[in-house]
Amino acid sequence: MGDSPTELNLGRKSVARPRQRETPAPEQRPDEIPKSDENSLRFLRVLGVEDFKKIEFSDRLTTFSRDGKEIGNFFVSVSTSSNGLGQGLLVKATSVGNIDGLLCGTKITAIISPNMLETVEHRQNDFLFLKDDCLKRDTEIVKQGNGFLITRCTARAQETRKTSRFVEQRHAIGLISEGADLILQRLLALKGISGDVSLIALDTNTNIGSAKYERLTGEMKDGVIGISRTVFPWQDTPVTWHSQFTKRGQLIQRHQIGAAFTMKLSPIEIRKSMNGAASCTDRENKGQSLTSGCSNGKTKYAEDSEIYLKQHPELRTITTDFLQLLFVQKPANVPLFAANYFSSLASESDSSESTAVGTT
Repeated sequence: MGDSPTELNLGRKSVARPRQRETPAPEQRPDEIPKSDENSLRFLRVLGVEDFKKIEFSDRLTTFSRDGKEIGNFFVSVSTSSNGLGQGLLVKATSVGNIDGLLCGTKITAIISPNMLETVEHRQNDFLFLKDDCLKRDTEIVKQGNGFLITRCTARAQETRKTSRFVEQRHAIGLISEGADLILQRLLALKGISGDVSLIALDTNTNIGSAKYERLTGEMKDGVIGISRTVFPWQDTPVTWHSQFTKRGQLIQRHQIGAAFTMKLSPIEIRKSMNGAASCTDRENKGQSLTSGCSNGKTKYAEDSEIYLKQHPELRTITTDFLQLLFVQKPANVPLFAANYFSSLASESDSSESTAVGTT
């Protein structure tokens, strides 16, 4: 970062941000780092190309508060991507919502290797808009040589703090990043999880904790598989998520225990999923055109627009997510709401443009 301060456009308030202060992250002693279970590692080793082909689709859920009010949305997609290290799986996930009157969200972009779901690159951007401020936290995991470089950058008001650490490969066998987790849970649902799966994951402080997956029992609809994921941080309280999937691996519900919201598919989409029909998101990803009604009378403008949409598939996701959140929150000041929303996306894009995930 250069000597000149960077301006953060936070609604109507512009805050000068000084240079980053880089500090080492707290390190665990070798005897404090948990290890993955050997049977669980064996499960990762036997995953094949055909398994990954079956989970290349998108899920879109709506976020509901405890009283049933729509407060946001969640989107995740898995597709094949080529990178400098060979063929990998591209994971994109976005969660945006209004929690207790505060706009917040998370964006994940990751390249995951089919070899034991090892993370090649992982970028996660979290944001929370306060009344007169914005809190941002960016986490990056990059495979380098015999290990992983993990960096965390937290920005708020006039202070930006950056931490970094390097985790050796021998301490990261079976490390499941948040991006890899979205793939793993689909595979567990697809293959029908039976016993417990115990691997490792990063906690909120970028230390290594254990991650346990187990099948949920109890009241489940026919054809629905419930999976519990608990992350046991190094020095903190365990965090548990409960998710429900169809047998083909499509996510229909996701909930963090103790949270005041739940992500769900709409009842109509649930029925389509249980019947094996493609979701609306699947149809979008198969190239459904916004100009499909002009099949015979397409103008040059329409053709150019369609080409542009295919070159920028993220445009459909960005506009859909924004409009959904807009209609959920119904802000009185639409321009200010849009400025806050898109300024977050713009800052994320600027920070990763020069080192985009998947580039050689």
